[in-house]
Amino acid sequence: MKKCILFAPLVSHATTGRISALVNAGFELSVVDISTRVIDFSLDIYPYNKISKVYNLNIKTYGRYYSDNPSYISRFIDILQSLNFLKENKSLLNDINNVLLEIKPDYIFTFYGPMGIHFSRLIYKLKINYKLYFICNLIPSTIISGNYFTKKLKKYFVNEFVDYRNWANKLDGIFCSSTQMVEFFKKKFGICNNRLFIFQDFHPTSFGNSDLFESKNTLNSSLIFLGAPERWGGQMDNINNQIIEIANNNINICISKNIIIEDNVNISKYSFFTNEDVFNGELSKFANKYKASLITYNIERRSERFISTLPTRFFSSLSAGLPLAVKSGLFDAVEQFVILHEIGFVYNDIQDLYIQLQDSKKMLAYRNNILSKQNQFTAEFQAIEINKLFNI
Repeated sequence: MKKCILFAPLVSHATTGRISALVNAGFELSVVDISTRVIDFSLDIYPYNKISKVYNLNIKTYGRYYSDNPSYISRFIDILQSLNFLKENKSLLNDINNVLLEIKPDYIFTFYGPMGIHFSRLIYKLKINYKLYFICNLIPSTIISGNYFTKKLKKYFVNEFVDYRNWANKLDGIFCSSTQMVEFFKKKFGICNNRLFIFQDFHPTSFGNSDLFESKNTLNSSLIFLGAPERWGGQMDNINNQIIEIANNNINICISKNIIIEDNVNISKYSFFTNEDVFNGELSKFANKYKASLITYNIERRSERFISTLPTRFFSSLSAGLPLAVKSGLFDAVEQFVILHEIGFVYNDIQDLYIQLQDSKKMLAYRNNILSKQNQFTAEFQAIEINKLFNI
């Protein structure tokens, strides 16, 4: 059996799907946890119980850069390290090297976004002859704002851009979420086609449940929003104004009770679901009774980040078997996927959202399309292609 190591944050739901895809592809998988937060769930549940060994780096102990709020100085030091003007953290390099020497993997995967490319850089600098693949998921994580000149300046001095520019071409392969992400890597960093692969970050089958579609004839008329309330307060995640506008236009919407928002007769709230609840399909079972899932962020214009990204709220909606309602003109990859598979609609404004939600025939057709393709929208299905790609 071929061995691989995945460097990834175990606290992320997106990581769960990557674990499931790799173990079901036939890899003997070890995981190096690069979370900055402590996990609050058991590793005895699927797919974590399929991992051969878990290493916790306790990443925060390696310096301020790995804290929840890194200082500008620590970010600047990291840029200088990426440019080889300063040496990397010797202790961290040694600890990574010790794990690699113990496991002796055939392949190394890093996941996701800036932290994934950051650890790809560290692993490459060890000069050990292992095949190294980056599962991107998100690029860039930074929304570049400002005028033309400040945008150009930021792109050279924000950590992730320095890492991508210096190290993406040194990887054996990059897994992208969409055709838009592939084009981004080709255009921005000159990556060749033969090192770019499209694998969406689907959740495991366990995130769904066997009776997802039994309630399709007795659907709740409301939308549901499955965005992460623990990040509420961050500008792009806070869609309170959109929720209020939706509710004020006589559309019922259900949101997490952890979202603080003014009372409205058309806004209802669902209780908190633990990680175990999500992993066992309880969130999907609850959400499936709603008419559609709202996919949006608090952004007003297209940005590089959202053009190519398929966010976790999108995959959570697929696991729940929900048609998707996507705000138009902002999320190219999401729009393309929804239209291609006919599993939802793109709306231009709130009036358009209201009208499309009332088309019961189309809404049922979207739901049935998801049902017919449900198996394809899972990490386990991707394992077949991964198995072929790596000849496991």
